[in-house]
Amino acid sequence: MPLRKFSEKVQTEYNMIAKRSKLGRARRAAVRSIRGEDDDQYKMLWDYGQELRRTNPGSKFFLCTKEVFDNKTKETKNHFSTLYWSYDACKRGFLKACRPIIFLDGCHIKTRYKGNLLTAVGVDPNDCIFPIAFGLCEVESTSSWEWFLAS
Repeated sequence: MPLRKFSEKVQTEYNMIAKRSKLGRARRAAVRSIRGEDDDQYKMLWDYGQELRRTNPGSKFFLCTKEVFDNKTKETKNHFSTLYWSYDACKRGFLKACRPIIFLDGCHIKTRYKGNLLTAVGVDPNDCIFPIAFGLCEVESTSSWEWFLAS
């Protein structure tokens, strides 16, 4: 919800006029309580990968991390590097019903961690987008596209 609408809602429901900074902090706290912290979400990716492999045989899930030295704590930590996943049902659906052409696209992720989402999609008989595979990487470059297409 944009801050302007949030401000109007607070003003009509609680008859209060809050400052923009306070509204921003309240919105961030609400999103944090609903979605949790970003760090916790990234930690759950390992569990998601295991569950995907267990429940969807034939699906692929590759999560790569890299070791980074933290100067504050003086210890080495694993940081998220790349992620590739594709569902077996999507691959089979593409082969059975979609047109024999694959489109590739990448878009920037505008969260605290940044990165790029790489996608491979097809077109189904209804002229709708049909997902085939997804990849997350730090930077969209020739090498990251090569990695995505090789996976």
